[in-house]
Amino acid sequence: MFRNKLFLEYIDGAEWFVRGGLSFQFADGSLLEVPDGFKTDLASIPKIIWSICPPQGTPRNPVGRAAVGHDYLFATQTCSFAEANLKFKEMMIADRVTDYEEIYLAVKFGAHAAWNEDQVKYSLQRSPVGCQAV
Repeated sequence: MFRNKLFLEYIDGAEWFVRGGLSFQFADGSLLEVPDGFKTDLASIPKIIWSICPPQGTPRNPVGRAAVGHDYLFATQTCSFAEANLKFKEMMIADRVTDYEEIYLAVKFGAHAAWNEDQVKYSLQRSPVGCQAV
């Protein structure tokens, strides 16, 4: 379950900064902590269909918090691609996203490119386990 509300600061036409962080407690007891200042594009949905399905979600599909958690899991890659997507599904269920199964399947089968891009994009920012960034 989410432990706090999501607050965002708008950056440009596609990205936001998370303000105040975001926490989610998974059913297995693990905790996801998205830090203040994390940059997100929310749900990676092509702009052409934002009028139908905006990246922040809708009252029927309030996917915003789950999308931020999913973006953070992709950025940090502290779990596998499959695990990140299952955690996204759990977060959507917790936020009562009506179409969570369809959204999950779209991510499961369509987000490999984003995972690979994030692997390259964020690899220089990650430190090996047991070391600290200088």
